[in-house]
Amino acid sequence: MDDLLATATIGASFGVAGEVKLYPNNPSSGHLKKLKTVTLESPDGTRRQVRIVSMRKVGEQLVVKFEGFDSPEATRVLARCVLLVPRDQAYRLKEGEVYAADLVGCSVTWQGKALGKVASLIDGPQALLLEVEKNDGTKQFVPYMAPFIDGVDSEGKEIRLKVDWILQ
Repeated sequence: MDDLLATATIGASFGVAGEVKLYPNNPSSGHLKKLKTVTLESPDGTRRQVRIVSMRKVGEQLVVKFEGFDSPEATRVLARCVLLVPRDQAYRLKEGEVYAADLVGCSVTWQGKALGKVASLIDGPQALLLEVEKNDGTKQFVPYMAPFIDGVDSEGKEIRLKVDWILQ
């Protein structure tokens, strides 16, 4: 498990003072307002630590200003960066919830039989897609949705399927 969790994605610049739009990965953004310093990961995988100068809501849109980025031109390099925070500063999970990052590496089982392991995740149009590397080495996608997923044991690193045909 990575010590840092993706908690939001940066969008386009907002206004002329170097603010950017922030899109949280979950419905609650309250935990974000407590942050002082975060790690930003660019689409190419490079990371940098930045200090948050301010964060506010404009209507329903969350807007943030980072130290050293004082114009819309300067913030262009931030677009599509992912905001990473330590687990203890991330959104507090409710009963039955798991961090998406914790699904990678989980064994995928049906009726106690291991069918493969989650190799990666892809954001699908309706749901998160689990890329499962099956026991025979082939890969297949499983939607992370109630009709297919029976349960997750994040401590035991296991995802139980409701049906086996999804991986045939």
